[in-house]
Order: sequence, then C-alpha cells, then structure tokens
Amino acid sequence: RRAGTIIGWTCSILAKYFSLVLLPVFARRIGWTGVLSMFVLVVAAFVPFLAMEPEGLAGISNTFSGFITFGREWKFNAGLFWIIEFVVGTQPAKFIGGALVLVLMALVARTRLDGPRQASRSILILLFAPLALSPIVNPWYVTWLAPFLCLTISPALLAFTALVNVSYAGFIESKEILWLTALEWGTVLFLLIPRRGRSILPWRLPPSARGTVPAGEADGPAQRHTKR
Repeated sequence: RRAGTIIGWTCSILAKYFSLVLLPVFARRIGWTGVLSMFVLVVAAFVPFLAMEPEGLAGISNTFSGFITFGREWKFNAGLFWIIEFVVGTQPAKFIGGALVLVLMALVARTRLDGPRQASRSILILLFAPLALSPIVNPWYVTWLAPFLCLTISPALLAFTALVNVSYAGFIESKEILWLTALEWGTVLFLLIPRRGRSILPWRLPPSARGTVPAGEADGPAQRHTKR
C-alpha cells in the first residue's frame, strides 16, 4: 500500500507538477522517507531526457524551457491572481500567490485528518488555492477537484467545475471575455463565503469553541420535544 501510494503520487507529479501541493497529505501517509523516495523517482524519470541533451546538465534549461515560458508569459482565466496583479503588478502577484500557497500547505500540515472526508476537504483546499492564485486556469485543470467532491460537498467547487467552461467562450477568436471571467470567479468566491457556521476550511472551530451555540442544540432531542 505504501509503495503503491509513492508510485501513484510520483506518476501524478510527472504528469503535472501541480500535485506537489499535496505534500502535507501524502507525508502523513508515507512518511518523510516516502517523500524522499518520491523525489528520487522523479529525478530518475528525468535522467533519460537529460541524457539526450548535447550539453549535458548545462542544457537542463532546454528540458524545462516550454514550462518556464508558459508560466512566465501566459495569462488566462485568472481569479484572485488578477485582483492581486491589479494592485501590486505581475511579478509581485506571482510571489504573493506562491507564498500564500506555501502558508496554506503549512496550515494543512498542522491540521488533524481524522478520516477520508477530512482528508478530502484538505486535498480540495490544497488543489483549489493554487488555481485561484494562478495566472492560468484552463477548464481541464478543474477536473482534479471532481473525484474529491464525491466525499466533500462544496457548492462553490461544484459550481466551479461547471462555470469554468465559459472561459472558452472567446477562445476561438483568441481573446478572453473578461465579464464572463468575472461572472465565473465572482460566483465561486461568493459561494465560498461561510454560511450557518459552515466553511470549506478543514480547521473550522465547532460552535462551542467559537462561543456560540445554535438555538436548540444545547439541549438534547428529548428536552427540545418537551419545550414544544
């Protein structure tokens, strides 16, 4: 099981580096020796490609040049990133977004995961935050959320899986329709606002810890029936 988890996570990273954000969850499952094994396997998988470089290790930048160019120059369907960029500029926005993701990873790492549902909530948060802070969000990126929404109900993220498709409305003409992007992200962020003490955050406090107990919940079912 542990070996299968390591191999599966390694394959997901090789397919998309994005799944590195799940480190706080996988580290609990496989331990830090397992995390180290994952990194060794990832490096080993790149050896054949690096061996084909005529310049050897000096040409390693050629292997990642497409990825670097994509991240540096492209921007499409940005959510919170667009707001941060509007205030501080592109490069500071990328730095702030990356820093916020790292802080969130540290918070999740300190959160207790008592079962599959709690783990699923943490995974959804770790996957959604980089999307919200990314300058590029293509619709298929959001499919990564879908499996975990089977375990955790989130109206905001369910809406996201549908609304993200409107971003391609102007793709044929190679232009982004900004009002549709604003509608998409505005709806998702609005639905993320906690209601009735519920939130997507996995470290939310129970009502008693917040100092408020909803009416009737302090009494048992028998007492509430008697009051009626």
